[in-house]
Amino acid sequence: VSQSRYPPEMGVRGFFSYVKKRIPNIDPKEQDSARIGIDIHGLFYLWQDDLDSLKNMIHYFKEANHECIIVFDGEAPE
Repeated sequence: VSQSRYPPEMGVRGFFSYVKKRIPNIDPKEQDSARIGIDIHGLFYLWQDDLDSLKNMIHYFKEANHECIIVFDGEAPE
């Protein structure tokens, strides 16, 4: 997800850039199974025009034997 999709008031400023520089792109299917927390409320807002891709992302993690923990955290900006 491109950082430009995030409204400036969402998330921790600079966190995405920090992580992107230090952690290479990974394939979830090549990782040990893990629990993955997903702020679904925020993703509903960001991907409101492409909910099929959001569903596919979650399905991809589940196919790779990861447990997705879906969290609704707060209200999305208008």
